[in-house]
Amino acid sequence: MCPAKRSNHEAASLPDLVEKLVKNWEIEASYKVSLADWRTIDQSSYTFSVNGGPPQTGEHMLNVGTYNALLEPNEFYCPMRSTFDASHKTFKRMMPTFAWEVLEVYSGPPKVAFRWRHWGTMKEDYTGTNKWVLLLFSFRFPLRFNVMLMSTAARAKRSRSRPTAVRSTSRALWWPR
Repeated sequence: MCPAKRSNHEAASLPDLVEKLVKNWEIEASYKVSLADWRTIDQSSYTFSVNGGPPQTGEHMLNVGTYNALLEPNEFYCPMRSTFDASHKTFKRMMPTFAWEVLEVYSGPPKVAFRWRHWGTMKEDYTGTNKWVLLLFSFRFPLRFNVMLMSTAARAKRSRSRPTAVRSTSRALWWPR
């Protein structure tokens, strides 16, 4: 177990299944360029939203990029000023390991609400454009990021071929600076 990991869920428990599903979804969303190849969602009804925003489709995520779809413009980064490939290069170079885990599951299917977190250490310099079109550069330093959020995922429709189909929404609860 990674030293920073807080939870080690019992095999086949609901927290373990949610954690594995979301990790597999992230791999598909980051590396599979066709929505038809994603096995963790029901392609015909999948949507996601961020911080109570409007529902977006998987196709939108593929068009703009995973990071760009999930991040809102802020003082450090502007998703509208970065492509799918450029965003992945920026974040994966800066922080090659950005681990993810489920901390707690509040409710079970058909609607699952859970608290989760991302963590990692900045390994390389960061260069990006913010929402005011200012070019930012930050030298690498051993800053540890710890992002905790709460998400809900609901079965969009029952599907024999895609039993893990979900519609998801996330809300930031805490982002330490």
